[in-house]
Amino acid sequence: FFSYLILVFLPIIPILALINARNEGRYRLFLLLNVASIVFPILLISVLNLINNSMVARYEKLTSTVEGCKTLDQQESFECIQNLARETNDVSICSSIDDAFQKGLCYSGVLINSGEVEVCDEIEELTYRDDCYLSKSETQQDYSLCSPIVDEIKRTNCYTGFALSLENLSICEYIVDIDSRQGCIYEFAVKFSDVELCQTLSMPSYDNCLSNIALNKADISICELMQNNLMKESCIGAINANLQN
Repeated sequence: FFSYLILVFLPIIPILALINARNEGRYRLFLLLNVASIVFPILLISVLNLINNSMVARYEKLTSTVEGCKTLDQQESFECIQNLARETNDVSICSSIDDAFQKGLCYSGVLINSGEVEVCDEIEELTYRDDCYLSKSETQQDYSLCSPIVDEIKRTNCYTGFALSLENLSICEYIVDIDSRQGCIYEFAVKFSDVELCQTLSMPSYDNCLSNIALNKADISICELMQNNLMKESCIGAINANLQN
């Protein structure tokens, strides 16, 4: 930018001097100065552009490999590797990052760019692989992608989330652990105020499910279905208190 300013304004100086010296017969000297003032900035800009292009080419070559990225400062190195992984759509490059948080960002970046589920298989760390399948299941609205998730809690949450969002209770049946499956049914029953479904649950989920629906609907008759007397009285008392207010 400053080089172009020089190119624009520098010739003005000898031109003014030339006008001033017109009556002194020194046209040749000032003409030479005028030519020099035009040529020099052009040469200067050319040299600066060559240097800049050389530096850009060197940086691009440096950042085209993981080894080159690692020669940069720490934060710049992280960003360099993340960009390289995204550009090449190669999730395995992210594993060269030691920092867990930055590695997670790298995986996320590749997943955003890639529409392929297979990219999840290439992730070595189980936590990030599970997160990959979870993310892909949500973006593709495909609950079958919950199945490869190793972490039981994440897998259960994945199936439960789809059961609720798709209003499909049968998805809960994909949950192997009995307690976790009951939890999915519980969430479904409460969300859709299904009293009969609550009654298929074992205690204490049975009473908790009915209590939630009763309070949401302000319906004491649902409290009456509860088995635990203390919880039943608490449910009725809470509804009466809310009605009085």
